[in-house]
Amino acid sequence: METMEEREKNGQGQEEPLASKTPEAVPPEAVAEKPTPSPSRWLFVLGWILFVIALVVALALGILLVGEQKRNAELTEQISQLRTAVVSARKVFLERAAAELGYASVDLQA
Repeated sequence: METMEEREKNGQGQEEPLASKTPEAVPPEAVAEKPTPSPSRWLFVLGWILFVIALVVALALGILLVGEQKRNAELTEQISQLRTAVVSARKVFLERAAAELGYASVDLQA
């Protein structure tokens, strides 16, 4: 068996220089761009299906938004009516309290 040193002397253990490993020049015609394949039909159909789903979701959200706006307007009107009722009830209470205090002060003076 040969040792590593003997192989190096014979040139068997050595690698060839990098210059011999580089590829030869390739003509530009051989490297021309490949035509891009058109997307398959199922991708096209899938895109349209997703578009239709997005439209349906947007329409549903729009309908919900209009319904919530109507409900918000109704609740705002009810709050306004309740505030008016509270103000008038407070006014009536204060008038009655003042009237009763007036009678009480008359009774105390007598």
